[in-house]
Amino acid sequence: MRIPGHDGCFVCGKDSEIGLDFQPYDGRVCSRFRPSEKFQSFEGIIHGGVLASVLAEAMGMAVALKVPKFLGRKVEVEYHAPVRPGKTYEVCGEVLQVDGRKIFAVAHLHDDGGNLCATARGLFIAV
Repeated sequence: MRIPGHDGCFVCGKDSEIGLDFQPYDGRVCSRFRPSEKFQSFEGIIHGGVLASVLAEAMGMAVALKVPKFLGRKVEVEYHAPVRPGKTYEVCGEVLQVDGRKIFAVAHLHDDGGNLCATARGLFIAV
């Protein structure tokens, strides 16, 4: 199953340096990625805004499997551990609930050891 997307997206586009390639898996979507030093805030730490974009994209891709057209309304991110350049991470997103036009989703970012690095919750609106 192909997840809808836009080739020009700076997070998931095929030509993007981040280039997340989400795959459906057991009711959710997941992608592995290795952030480069370009995305650092402080030396050795990936910028939280970049991680928020990655988490929002994971939720959006999960929503796209259920709803053809939607907009993001709210994203809340919690950071649990530093994300380092050059290391491999997995981000997964899934829809928790659909209530009329409201779609509630969650995303998690783990390192290769399975440690939780960041969590996001989002509200999306079907249009």
